[in-house]
Amino acid sequence: PEAQQEDKGAGLKSLAIGGFNINNATINWQDDSTGQSYQVNNFRLNSGAISPGSPVDLSLGLDLASSQPQMTAALTLDGSVAVDDDVKNLTVTPLKITVDAKGEPFSGGTLKAELSTDLAANLETMALLLKNLSLTSGELDLTGQVALNNLAAQPAIDGNLKLARLNLRNWLQSQGIALPEMANKEALSNFEAAVTMKSSGDKTDITALNIGLDQTIIQGNAKLAGNHIGFDLQVDQINIDDYLPAVEEKSAAAKPAKTDASGKTTTEEAPLFPVDMLRTLDIDGKVGIDKLIASKLTSEQVKANIVARNGDIRLNTQIGRFYQGAFDARTSLNVAEKTPKLSVNTNL
Repeated sequence: PEAQQEDKGAGLKSLAIGGFNINNATINWQDDSTGQSYQVNNFRLNSGAISPGSPVDLSLGLDLASSQPQMTAALTLDGSVAVDDDVKNLTVTPLKITVDAKGEPFSGGTLKAELSTDLAANLETMALLLKNLSLTSGELDLTGQVALNNLAAQPAIDGNLKLARLNLRNWLQSQGIALPEMANKEALSNFEAAVTMKSSGDKTDITALNIGLDQTIIQGNAKLAGNHIGFDLQVDQINIDDYLPAVEEKSAAAKPAKTDASGKTTTEEAPLFPVDMLRTLDIDGKVGIDKLIASKLTSEQVKANIVARNGDIRLNTQIGRFYQGAFDARTSLNVAEKTPKLSVNTNL
């Protein structure tokens, strides 16, 4: 009887497959009501021998074409897959995915990317761990580790990511992203970042943020909770003028003209404050800057605190060293009522 019970409970343990191969398959999907069509060509799915508890090599590849949006893509996936006897834990070590796509969804017209990671999934707790994560796309090189928990209910993310130094200007342009005009044509030529974060629901804690932007180092932390934004940042030095359009002398300010009911040409005045947007702000933040250049003026030991809530915005700024002097300003803007109220107090 004991032997019979053991045989009866063997289940997946007794399952063994010599492997499977699917090659050159084609799948077509046509939706006449919307005009959308999808076609999968050169579909292949190959595996080694399958035996529970033992890893199996898996390889997948396909060519995808769609009409709306117009796109073509080549996708490959390779990895060594293992499932435990209880079918609770699944690992893919390593998992490699490559994408080479062209078409309308991509701002630069093309997308080439490669992802590799060691994946571990708990199918019972719906948790996923991505170790040795590496994502490359052109010059972009992102590495790190990410844990995703409670995926069936309220997903939570815990991880750290590092972006290796790259020429951000060139990479953005290669993705078809137009940059605004900047006085310094070399601005954004060096960029790197590292972040440690935790997120659950609508709450995100960035506990360690490090950014290298050209000659600037930015460090700090931030919190996001719904519409609320909190941050505490420290900057060593930055020249704001490098990232703004070059200043040009103009004889007169150009304003859009319009014609009133009597045929007179009038100048259209833009609103002084974007009231609707300002009323939605929920911010509590601090920024410290060791050395700041703005409008060709140099300031040192700069501290700025901003609090915005329910249409009440308060900004306090202190400059410890300003041309052998000091400067502080307290600005208050209230847009909660119909008429905005502005108050500025400065001391030089």
